[in-house]
Amino acid sequence: MGVRRMKTARRGASAKRGTLRVCGLGIDRPHDVTLGTIQALKDSQVAFYIHGDGESLKPFLSSFCPDVRLIGGETNEAPSDEKRLAFVAGAVCAELRKGKNAAYVTYGHPLIFSEGHYVLKHCRAAGFTGRVVTAPSSVDSILAEISDIRDPLMRGYYMGMAETMLRPESGPRKGGAAVLLCLDSVVRQGRFGDFCRRMKAAYPGDHKIFAVKCADSYSQAVRLSGRVDQLASWEKSIVHMMSLIVPEFGGKS
Repeated sequence: MGVRRMKTARRGASAKRGTLRVCGLGIDRPHDVTLGTIQALKDSQVAFYIHGDGESLKPFLSSFCPDVRLIGGETNEAPSDEKRLAFVAGAVCAELRKGKNAAYVTYGHPLIFSEGHYVLKHCRAAGFTGRVVTAPSSVDSILAEISDIRDPLMRGYYMGMAETMLRPESGPRKGGAAVLLCLDSVVRQGRFGDFCRRMKAAYPGDHKIFAVKCADSYSQAVRLSGRVDQLASWEKSIVHMMSLIVPEFGGKS
């Protein structure tokens, strides 16, 4: 009886010895990657990449971890599709049950604008060990995209969702530098006019602003440049995942 219990315990431990590592790569620049991520990939037996950018990621992953089995590269990106993510997370857990170390690879930091957190949460709930590997975030890519603008955010900045400007007593301090993410979400809510009025109340009309959408596997980078009093005219030009960059009032830009 004691021997049988010991064997059962061993089987249970073996079934859960696989570890998940959730890794991020530079948005549209997979070579912007940490040494820790490269090592995590090399230490894995299987790597999942379902972000819809397989044509870009597969050559990169193959060059750094040629012995790792690669799964993914679907053409349709739908990170908000919970059924699809549950299916993928289930596939990851199946590999972990076999005792294999698995990596989940996405663009940007896995916990910012990413489905990586869902996969990690699902696998942890199933009893597996998972950790996030330090990675470049979407904000890093945004700042790189505006690196030609002179000293836009050199003294620090507020970072938050664009919709925080719609809430009383929230958002950046008046006249302060800011990176306001997901400007398109305000447009979808039909509250872009409210957003523009809040911006006019916080900054002079002639204050320079920039809207940026980083390049990805689907489109080139997009940038709009203008002033606060021109913001309302941008509504139809705002694209998915576009951010608003607001240099500090009185600073150089």
